[in-house]
Amino acid sequence: MADQEYGKWCPNPSDISNPTTQKVRSLMVDCFFEAQKATMVQAGQAIGTETDEESLRSNVEGVIRMAFKEIGGDFNDPTKEDFVNILDVLSRKASAWGTPKDIIEHHRETMSEIIELLP
Repeated sequence: MADQEYGKWCPNPSDISNPTTQKVRSLMVDCFFEAQKATMVQAGQAIGTETDEESLRSNVEGVIRMAFKEIGGDFNDPTKEDFVNILDVLSRKASAWGTPKDIIEHHRETMSEIIELLP
């Protein structure tokens, strides 16, 4: 799959002002969705499942929910530390799925900067 099929997510400044853990969790879903959309479309087409945006976003949220379980975190009440640990899990998954390293690094750096804004 060509690199140009992978999106580089960049949040709007208004999205990251006064961050809460729920807002950061939502931004993480947006970020991982953009980073993994090409991979998920290709995988869905290969097995004949839905690849519309709503289905893909739901799948991404499911992956993130599972990542919270993997680290012993709470999707509904995340902590700053949970987010730091989740980045490791999501980066590992993205790498295993064949996402280009530069895409992983871009999204990891972007989310790390947002997480650092949490109190």
